[in-house]
Amino acid sequence: MTKKINKYINLSIILSVLFMIVGVLLIIWPKASLDTFAYIIGTILIVYGIYSFIDSFTINPIFFFFQMVTSILSFLLGICVFLNPSIFESIIPIVLGIFFIISGAFSSRLSFVIKNIDSGFILSLISSILMIICGVILIINPTGTIILITTFIGIMLIVYSISNIIDMSIFKSKVKEIDKYFDKLLK
Repeated sequence: MTKKINKYINLSIILSVLFMIVGVLLIIWPKASLDTFAYIIGTILIVYGIYSFIDSFTINPIFFFFQMVTSILSFLLGICVFLNPSIFESIIPIVLGIFFIISGAFSSRLSFVIKNIDSGFILSLISSILMIICGVILIINPTGTIILITTFIGIMLIVYSISNIIDMSIFKSKVKEIDKYFDKLLK
């Protein structure tokens, strides 16, 4: 069991170092990172579109039309994203903005529902309004916010990686105690 725990800890440290490298790349080259991600998504959409189109000939005729249409749309969207990654970069903030606005509106509605139950509804209402404002900013200025989001994700990956490496290093020093604990649980 100790070998398995050590193997898990070592793998976790390696993954954290890789995440840290990705985080640094996102911070240093946010535009290039977004382009790379767009190419990956474009390729996935193209491959899915081709696979789904071929698969549409093997399914029930009732679903044939729907699957064929979605496969063609997926393929065409993949081509568009692959040929022009800025389309993808423009869509991300708008989709996130719409999601934030819907989520904020829903949360603000829940705030009014709990108004009579709890006095903490004001804090909930304020956070809902902030969420809506963030959504509006994402929609109004998608180009500026996507670089900011990419940089923020890079920072979060670095923070996560450092804290995980610290945790795993601490766990590694206590691997025998962890092994004993799991042995007790399994008995």
